Amino acid sequence: MDMNPTRFLSQTPGVTPTFDAQAKILLQVSEANLARIESEIKALERLRDQERGTIAALRTAIAPIRKLPTELLVEILLAVRDCFTKLAPRNIKPRIRNLHALSQVCVYWRRIVHTTPQLWTDELLMTPDKTPTVAYIACVKEWLERSAPMNIPVHLEISREGVDAGPLMDAMVTTAHRWNAAEFTLPSFSLLSRIPSDCLKSLERVSLQSTDDCLDTLVQCTGVVSATPHTRAWPASINLSQRHTTALGRLEDLSIWLGYGHTPDARSVAPLFMCLALPALKKLDLYDLDSWPSAEFAQFQLRSPKLESLQFSCVYMQPSDLLSILRHGPSLVELNMGNCVDFFDNSIISGLQYSTTHVSPLAPKLETLSLSYTDTDFDEDALDAMIQSRWWTDEQFLALPSPPKVSRWSYVEIERGPEDFIEDGTLDAISPRLEAKVDEYRSQGLNIFVFQLSSLLRVD
Repeated sequence: MDMNPTRFLSQTPGVTPTFDAQAKILLQVSEANLARIESEIKALERLRDQERGTIAALRTAIAPIRKLPTELLVEILLAVRDCFTKLAPRNIKPRIRNLHALSQVCVYWRRIVHTTPQLWTDELLMTPDKTPTVAYIACVKEWLERSAPMNIPVHLEISREGVDAGPLMDAMVTTAHRWNAAEFTLPSFSLLSRIPSDCLKSLERVSLQSTDDCLDTLVQCTGVVSATPHTRAWPASINLSQRHTTALGRLEDLSIWLGYGHTPDARSVAPLFMCLALPALKKLDLYDLDSWPSAEFAQFQLRSPKLESLQFSCVYMQPSDLLSILRHGPSLVELNMGNCVDFFDNSIISGLQYSTTHVSPLAPKLETLSLSYTDTDFDEDALDAMIQSRWWTDEQFLALPSPPKVSRWSYVEIERGPEDFIEDGTLDAISPRLEAKVDEYRSQGLNIFVFQLSSLLRVD
């Protein structure tokens, strides 16, 4: 029998059992040949892919970037990560996805990415709007673990009630001793009770936002340098007899926002000032308070002798309260009061006027005075005399027989209440004479503004 299928098929097929039998034999042989050839092709493809991989590996081995020191490659990867940071959201999944993309370039890069903690120290914004999944918590753990042993910032925002973030916080707490900055916006600070009290010694910056009392959390941060609590005020009737004064010896910058979750019976900030001793405090910002605890703040100032800058916004106090602040502020350099009404009158002007006969002048280091929305009248001549008493040109200052007991002004801004107060007779308009004096001071080098809110009287 002819075993060549081509010649066999060229013959005129006969309707015989012999022809059918021969065709089936040739079919089996051809199918076997095809299977053998396909097997050989697959083997060759494997060899081809193997050679391609070898070529790629050899090219990578002699690539210029492989000749870079590891330290320089790390700097390049950090620069790429920073570009990702600017373009991508701060949420955890995009951050991890971007770093994983870098790790897929080659084995060498993967090893560098996975073993370089600096790449994993960006701030992570965790904003779960529902109970975090196991996969989400695993992402957080991976990020936090790869950052060891570096200090890291953490940022957790939960805006909805009913989110069970306990397992997520448990994963975070394992690295609490490495937190250098923490920002928590939570319905309740009870979640933070999972953090051991002795684990926050590395924490330097903290921001706390909740309707809960922030004091218990704040006093745990014994090494904090900057703190920003956004909280509600306290009830005036609160019992503080069992609470001791806590010293935060490194805290230099404190910004207190009290407009969060106000209730009619919670409008006092006295507990905060009564329970804290801040010997290193230099800057205090306070926002949104309509009842000023003058006696408690005076004691607080005595425990904060280095306080240089005070900024109040929407804080309501009387001139006597402000005089007390100035009287207890020997280190005060800057006073900024915005949208604070009823606090400025002739008694403040008189108190700040300096005389060489004064043994202990008020606020002797004060250089910056910014008062906005002063809706009470004042004597313009007295204001001019007060400004002049603390101002000398360079020539005048050098000619003084002895250094003055007060610093000279560097910036003065007094913004009067709105023009409609003038129209209804509540305030007098700023006189051309005072405007001329302001121009004169400015020509001498003093950065000074005295103007009416929403008027064109500001001198530029």
